[in-house]
Amino acid sequence: MVLFSLFLIKGKNQKRNSLLFLSGFFLGMGILMRSTFMVFLPLILIWFLIEFKKREILKFSILFVGCLLIIFPWLIRNYKIHKKLVLTSTEGGIVCYIANNEKSLSQPSGYWNPPSSFFEKFRGMDEVEINNTLYKLAFNFIISHPEEYLKLVKDRFIRFWRFYPQTFSCPGENYKKYHVIIGFITFAPLIILSFIGFLFSLKRRKKYLWIYLVFLDGQFL
Repeated sequence: MVLFSLFLIKGKNQKRNSLLFLSGFFLGMGILMRSTFMVFLPLILIWFLIEFKKREILKFSILFVGCLLIIFPWLIRNYKIHKKLVLTSTEGGIVCYIANNEKSLSQPSGYWNPPSSFFEKFRGMDEVEINNTLYKLAFNFIISHPEEYLKLVKDRFIRFWRFYPQTFSCPGENYKKYHVIIGFITFAPLIILSFIGFLFSLKRRKKYLWIYLVFLDGQFL
């Protein structure tokens, strides 16, 4: 994320297409590792429409080509295996669902890991169908329970920005008290300094618009 954002900003400021291409390259790497990175593509397009003149919007295609070149071999691999067009992995559905369902709020971890019996209903479905069904269940929950979804977003926001790490660990044993203390000592200064930096950056908010977009988007993923 840091490399793709760095080359994106430098490519825009220096008007160098090669840096925009590199930005797309690292975005593609991010998408292969975390499918949620795909959400940044429409964000980049919005940013380009705001920052660039309309005749320069073709610069977005340079970034997109760099991204596509990295993803394309994976697309071919997925089509050979699943006989369907699958952009990334088939694990996005379960990750999205365990974080967005009616039982997540009551869990100490902030997400609900369903038992093996939950997956009996998917018997007979292939991998892609299961993934799509889980996505659908998660989005149906978000649409039908907007208040609970916002509570989950608030919970994730607090967990991310608090000065100490959560005590549970998955997989593995829960963190010890000294782990939490070490986490607090090393992480709290980063949070405090980043907030101070954010306040100072507001004076040049147009220059840092992309960083704000990434931050706002990350809170809802």
